[in-house]
Amino acid sequence: MAETRIPLETWVNLPRLGTAAFKELMKAGVEYKTGRGFFIRSSADLAAAKRIIAAAAGGEVYFSFKCFTCGKDASCADCSFRAICSVDSVGGRCLCSDCAGGDLATYRKKWADSLGGT
Repeated sequence: MAETRIPLETWVNLPRLGTAAFKELMKAGVEYKTGRGFFIRSSADLAAAKRIIAAAAGGEVYFSFKCFTCGKDASCADCSFRAICSVDSVGGRCLCSDCAGGDLATYRKKWADSLGGT
């Protein structure tokens, strides 16, 4: 089974999905522009996008993203919490392996700030 890594928050090319899958991706909040490709925001319905792309591409789909705390590249495929968590459920507020193993105070503050808290 093929593995597809798709970066969030950037323009990407996806394999040909077919009309029905394309329409479902648009309903899930994925953007498309001719000549640029697809743009998947962390605020999109990532679980639906992942399911649609996996069915159309015929393999496992992982999103890659920037660490919510430090900005370093990260991916669910490399995450030690993969068995109990998913970017689909936390909306891209994920940590790289360095930040996940350290003090989580910065993460908690950034999370609260992103929700409008203090």
